[in-house]
Amino acid sequence: MRVSISLSILLFAFASLSLNKPPTTRDCLPDHLFVSFQLNESISLDTIMFDRSGYYYDGKKLIKLDSQQKERWIKPFVKAFPANLYEAHFVSKLSPIHNLQPIIISVVGTDYHTLWLLMLNKNCEAVSIFYLEGENCEGPMENDSTVVFCPFRRNRMQGNSLITYETRISEYLTSGHRVIDSLTFATSINRSGRFVTKRLDSIRFYKKPTH
Repeated sequence: MRVSISLSILLFAFASLSLNKPPTTRDCLPDHLFVSFQLNESISLDTIMFDRSGYYYDGKKLIKLDSQQKERWIKPFVKAFPANLYEAHFVSKLSPIHNLQPIIISVVGTDYHTLWLLMLNKNCEAVSIFYLEGENCEGPMENDSTVVFCPFRRNRMQGNSLITYETRISEYLTSGHRVIDSLTFATSINRSGRFVTKRLDSIRFYKKPTH
């Protein structure tokens, strides 16, 4: 009898500890949520397709973040607006960096579509984000003399660093000439999830109008 009671107490204590244990990234980010497990230049806003049934990448339907996930992972970085105004989808789960889990999510709002590289700690808490593409650019910006287009970006992982290729285009309205800047950046990710970016290269081109 004493053995049975002691065993019951041990099982109850173990169950209590399991219930109180914080979730890990394995618990909150199972593989089936994602359609990719890498970051290369093919993952971009141009390759994420939309129709009436949802969002797709590489022919595979993306899974939405639920309301709790958006409150937990979107809200800390969009404090100006309620998280429920955004629609977000899981895209890719990358290999861990240090003790952090990087994932790529697509975030959509009114006149707003971005790709985030979101870093989560071992307790599934969001610690930082990096805008892979989109950011807050709503379209070409025009003043009296120039039009500045939204940057065009492609990204890939190289070890624990992110390599970004960015193209910036400005057009002079009076002459029709375009200035094209091609830049390469390397962004390292430290143990706390902080992103440190440095420019590796830049080239400027001038394009004459075709007419």
